[in-house]
Amino acid sequence: MLIKRTLFKHPLLWCLVSDFNQFVTSSDPRRVLKSPFQTSVLFLFVVGLYWGLDGTAIADQITKQDGSVLEGTVTGVSAEGQVQVTLSSGSVALPINQLKWIEMAAPAAVNEARSSGPTQVIAVLEPLIQSYQGLPADWIVEAMSLLADAYAEQNNYEKSNESFQQIAKLYGDYGFGDLTKVGMAKNSLKQGHPDQALSLVQPVIDEAHKSMSHSEKENRIYSSAFILYGQILEGQNSAPEALSAYLTSLTIFAHSPDEVHIAQQKVDELRAAHPNLTAP
Repeated sequence: MLIKRTLFKHPLLWCLVSDFNQFVTSSDPRRVLKSPFQTSVLFLFVVGLYWGLDGTAIADQITKQDGSVLEGTVTGVSAEGQVQVTLSSGSVALPINQLKWIEMAAPAAVNEARSSGPTQVIAVLEPLIQSYQGLPADWIVEAMSLLADAYAEQNNYEKSNESFQQIAKLYGDYGFGDLTKVGMAKNSLKQGHPDQALSLVQPVIDEAHKSMSHSEKENRIYSSAFILYGQILEGQNSAPEALSAYLTSLTIFAHSPDEVHIAQQKVDELRAAHPNLTAP
């Protein structure tokens, strides 16, 4: 969305989108760049996307409950629930309950946490979450989920579940309640409580089946839910139903490369163990 806003502000940039897309997806980017001039222009294009071609970084987009939109830089959330924002006209404090959603890039700490071990994830994300908890933005929910997963990797399921429950408390009304159910169900299965895990994830599975059209956020949650569902069914010796669950994650709700890899691996393992296995 941020890139799209910049492109709409500067229509001439559209002519470079094709070259840029080829460059980032090509197995040999050098073949895309046919001349030093093209290389220079493409570099300026990428820089322009970030800086908006007007000398300032692309702003955070803050949508209020009344539909109005502000652009500025979010710097934190106060203990009183005020979102601190720096605007071109100065700094303001906006009550969280007046905000609908905020589009903003994730801080560097979140990007670091995505590829770090649990100890490092906890070290970098705990203080960040304390500063921004309650902010209506995708990245803070992801950060809280990463923190919960990190605690689970350390077998600290109490802290992990507390983090997931906090997501439900703060972001359940934004559609993230199912993320908490799936996260806590994973923890239950890891602790050897498959029945409890099933009771948590089954409502999510049932909800996913109600529609064939889902948002990106729902796809992300359902992809993980069906992998977990398959693991529970495998433990119940229900191989055909487990295969169906993995294939559902792999095809209908395919989201991240990691989850696609896990689902495909599960399918391959099931079919290797049961050569004539088919999904019901």
